[in-house]
Amino acid sequence: TPGDISIVVEKLLRVFMQILLVIRVKEHDLAISFATGIIAILRTMDDENYIEFLRQMDDISLHDFFLDAFGLIKDLVTIPIFSNDWSEMLLLQNSIFVRAMNKFVSRLVEDLNHFNEQSVELWQLYFECIVQFIIQPCLQLESFTANKRKRILSRYKDLRIEASNDFKTMWFCLRKFKMIDSTDL
Repeated sequence: TPGDISIVVEKLLRVFMQILLVIRVKEHDLAISFATGIIAILRTMDDENYIEFLRQMDDISLHDFFLDAFGLIKDLVTIPIFSNDWSEMLLLQNSIFVRAMNKFVSRLVEDLNHFNEQSVELWQLYFECIVQFIIQPCLQLESFTANKRKRILSRYKDLRIEASNDFKTMWFCLRKFKMIDSTDL
């Protein structure tokens, strides 16, 4: 039920993310379990779950959560936790991550009135994360056979386009602040 999902999200999502950030390098098999748990939680969340989860945090907790979330996603797409021959799992993970990043950044946009130095760090991490997402090898459809590319497009669409559109929208949203350095991207 939606209430059960909210409880799971509230009690486990952040904990799983923090554990994965710590054990990722040291305990690969255990890290896969936590990554799968995070993906499963994010997959079950609907729009209301995202809104409720992000609204319950104060500004500092929200900022820390976004740093963890964008950092973890960036890490998982830069150095995948699942092996390359798990292409279906990587695509599922990426379809869930692109949606989660969209929901997270939508919440960030609501706070643009309070844009400050800490916001710059967070937005920079978001843009780095989304660039790494777009360029990851498993999303480079041109490298697949025509049949596999067709199957991926029918099931997941081109996730790079969705991520690129989010990037562009957010970039223009922040244009008036001129505080994000694009040379690092």
